[in-house]
Amino acid sequence: SNLSTVDFPAVKSIGDYAFEDCDKLSSINFPVVTTIGKGAFDSCRGLSVLNFPEVLSIGEIAFRWAKGVSSVEFPNLRTIGKDAFEGCSNLVSVNSPSVTLISEGGFRNCTKLESVSFPNVVTLGVIKDKVSGSMFGAFLHCIYNHRTTKTNQKYPSVNL
Repeated sequence: SNLSTVDFPAVKSIGDYAFEDCDKLSSINFPVVTTIGKGAFDSCRGLSVLNFPEVLSIGEIAFRWAKGVSSVEFPNLRTIGKDAFEGCSNLVSVNSPSVTLISEGGFRNCTKLESVSFPNVVTLGVIKDKVSGSMFGAFLHCIYNHRTTKTNQKYPSVNL
């Protein structure tokens, strides 16, 4: 797809897989959207600018592999679905003061994540792998990946 900018000022809900694989999509503006469906922007690797000031709910894998996104701020967001931001490898900061639920893998493999602010989180999703018994949390391969040595510790800023 050659679509690069999306601006829908009146749309209130984005359906499942609506913009999946739109590689050239870089900027989206949905000022009144309250719901983002499953996989809505899955594999939109060029996506860098998100504007969803009214969004309340983000579905599973909604922004998976959106590698261009470096910062997100959702002032009214309440729930983040499973693997919603998985593989957003350039995501550095997230600020969502109203979030109460982050499902398992919500930020899995966001390897550059440094600053996270979810002061009202009540539930962090964790699942147990049936075969290995390993636990997979909302921030798998993220929060503690910056640890170096005891004398030179570098931890990201976390406000949960």
